[in-house]
Amino acid sequence: MLPICFLADNRGLLIRAITLSFLGFCLLFYLLITPRMAHAVQEDSEHKNKSPIFTFCYQGKVSDSRFVVVDKSRQSFMVFRYLGDLELEYEYPCSTGSRPGDKQKEGDERTPEGIYFTTHRYKDNKVTIFGDQAIHLNFPNPFDREQGHSGNGIYIHGTNQKLKPRASNGCIVMRNQDLDVVAPLIKEQLTPVVVVKSFHLADLKKRVRSCNYLLDLEKWVKNFNLAPKGPSLALRSSKGPKLPAKLASLAPNLAHLGKNSKIELSNRGMMLLGLDSHWILVADQVIKKSRRKEILVTRRFFLNGNDPSSASALKGDWVVSDLTQAKRLIALAPKEIVLATAKSHEPAQTPKKPAAIKTEPKVNAKKQIERMLKSWMHVWQAKKLNLYMGYYARDFKSGNINKTQWKKRKRYLNKVYKVIRVRAKDLKITVLNRNQARVEFIQLYSSDWHKDRGLKKLELVYRKGKWLIKNETWTKL
Repeated sequence: MLPICFLADNRGLLIRAITLSFLGFCLLFYLLITPRMAHAVQEDSEHKNKSPIFTFCYQGKVSDSRFVVVDKSRQSFMVFRYLGDLELEYEYPCSTGSRPGDKQKEGDERTPEGIYFTTHRYKDNKVTIFGDQAIHLNFPNPFDREQGHSGNGIYIHGTNQKLKPRASNGCIVMRNQDLDVVAPLIKEQLTPVVVVKSFHLADLKKRVRSCNYLLDLEKWVKNFNLAPKGPSLALRSSKGPKLPAKLASLAPNLAHLGKNSKIELSNRGMMLLGLDSHWILVADQVIKKSRRKEILVTRRFFLNGNDPSSASALKGDWVVSDLTQAKRLIALAPKEIVLATAKSHEPAQTPKKPAAIKTEPKVNAKKQIERMLKSWMHVWQAKKLNLYMGYYARDFKSGNINKTQWKKRKRYLNKVYKVIRVRAKDLKITVLNRNQARVEFIQLYSSDWHKDRGLKKLELVYRKGKWLIKNETWTKL
């Protein structure tokens, strides 16, 4: 205990000591009670850069009240959940593209920015450079396509290497143990994945305004005839089953589904997501016709506009749980629309020489070959074997390997590799005559197990109105 004389003679010193101690306690208390969301979420009032502002609103019973945010500036992967209040459930470090900015094209090593949904996932018992699982994102989405952004193969995946910031080719990379925690929370086609330069949440006033407008949107969604033309149909499955070609070709006719007055439609819940002028309206609905079984469907509307009240429809998607539901949904579409839709999507014919278009190559054969090569590489990377083999002539040869052996080899590689990427550099096309051409380019190939660079040479033949690969060679560089 201090003597009374000390207290009397050093009163000023004691007061200063108490004041400093109190300030130190206040600082410590602030650090302890500040929620971890404070640094994860910044409201619009603090928004000082050009990173988009995110808005969200829910109404009724939605399929998923979670959303994922990838903040590229902080290299952070966050899982939020809204149950009356917004809660940050998980936050882990991640790695995005090695180059800054929004993805523009294939191979630019940038991570796309926008609102995406997962389509399917790959799992493997072997842990590789891509971890033991990879979750595919629907890049490019309709907004990306409208802006001319291209590419494919954007995944959320793990890694067996040390996580380094901004070190991926465009994917979102996490530590395996972290991905194991959040992966079960991400539902295919349902959980939004918001990728932004820096995460800024709209202020309360803007969020309330969006929620109020969502009430008016409910009437709009119920009207089938207001749906954008040419919607696509997707399945909600982690394995990503392929939609049969017949159903895929009939999917655009769903825009005319409202012409059947016997169809009953009810909304279970709605979700509105906004990123500046890009809006996505998600409606969970139940569709029923007379005594048929109910169809549970999720409809997505992609809207453009500074405010949802003035936004215009860009595209529409239908998402169902499985093939059985997809067939039931397609069966409700008016059959007479099928022919009209098919005709409207046919390319315009040249009036002077229609026969020449079918039997001879077009005048600009190089552009035709460029399109063919782009499609060929796309299905190669997507591991769509049957479509891929459709680019090869029946008498194809690669050394001593024929077309049948080539297909077996590719089938094996598709099983071994989870992810395949192919790029062409320094493309040279030589048209020899109307039925023959040669192609050379530097091929940049990478997969989860292998990476190489070589000179690819193709001999093409023009048969039955399209260019086919007759011979293919590759030399390592």
